[in-house]
Amino acid sequence: HCYEGKNMIYEIEKLLETSINKEKVNMFDVSNLLGSYCVKLNSMISNVNSVSAEYKEQLQKIKEDEDNKVAISLQLAGTEKIFKELSDNFEYKVKVNNKKSAIIKDYSAQNGIVCKECLAFEDELGVSEIYMIVRNIDSVNPEISNICSKAYSIKFERADCSLTKYSGWSLIKLIPMQKYELQCGVASRAKQIGDKSGDNYVFTKLNNGKYLFAICDGMGHGEIANQISLSAISLMQSLYNSGLSSMLIMDSLNNLILPAGKGFTTVDASIVDTSSGEANFIKIGSSISIIKGKESSNIIEVESLPLCAIETTTPNYKLCRLAAGDIVVLASDGVVDSFGEKCFYDYINNERAINMQVFAENILEEAVNRNSDHKDDMTVITYKLSEKR
Repeated sequence: HCYEGKNMIYEIEKLLETSINKEKVNMFDVSNLLGSYCVKLNSMISNVNSVSAEYKEQLQKIKEDEDNKVAISLQLAGTEKIFKELSDNFEYKVKVNNKKSAIIKDYSAQNGIVCKECLAFEDELGVSEIYMIVRNIDSVNPEISNICSKAYSIKFERADCSLTKYSGWSLIKLIPMQKYELQCGVASRAKQIGDKSGDNYVFTKLNNGKYLFAICDGMGHGEIANQISLSAISLMQSLYNSGLSSMLIMDSLNNLILPAGKGFTTVDASIVDTSSGEANFIKIGSSISIIKGKESSNIIEVESLPLCAIETTTPNYKLCRLAAGDIVVLASDGVVDSFGEKCFYDYINNERAINMQVFAENILEEAVNRNSDHKDDMTVITYKLSEKR
């Protein structure tokens, strides 16, 4: 109704479309017709921008809702896969070595111990626990630990003993005796002092004398990198505490974190069994690690994509038997890149290491000194295997 004989609706529609495509419109976007005949032009421009902003806000909300639905759907699909794999792997996770169980029963009989039942459970790193049902009178016999040691060639200790519901019988639980102890150290710093680091780490005791050491290095720096590496490290620790296998854990990490779409993270983990000295190294897109021996050092390396880069993970697993006095160094790529792989190996191999915390701090300090630009977050974990006192 601004001008008799002229329909202004088409001009206003064009202005609204311009406002949606741009941040907002102003007087320079108004057509000659509107500029000449609209007596409330300023008010009309303000209303057009207001309606446009509300429209774009609703579009963004719909997009976010759809993205959330897709992410939830993918995570549910990942969870479904995890439960299916848990079901498929259940028999493996509660695997009983029937041959060893029978040997323990035979050894018990030869030593005058009446063993009604024996179950020797094993996981990916070997025997985890042995359950025996024996007569009450035999339950205090110290020879039981020696019998299990003879069957597995490692020492065992009694973890639990309780009466069964059957009169005269006791249930004994034995676990591998820890032959070694660990000394640990860690040093870490963000790219910029005061910023959140994209690196996150953990070292913690698991069940049956096993320890988990791990570094996750999120893509980039700051808050986003910190979030994805923290999610990976926290979930990894929880799954290992649940007793799942490394292969299933790494698949689960990828299936649960990938749908969030926040980026990639490397995984550099080592699970150490202090009863046997075996260390299982798991690497996904991470830098080299070093096993520093008394005479020489070995490199643990991998060529694979980081976690969440693709739908299927391709971890590199390597099982090593450590000797007393061996030192393991895990480091994020910010540290290794500052040295260069060969120089990193030479430094670790030649450096004198007594206190593991001081050793980790020295490695980090040397990495910073060699790279004045300090272009990445840096984290170092060191641990040493020693004979248990």
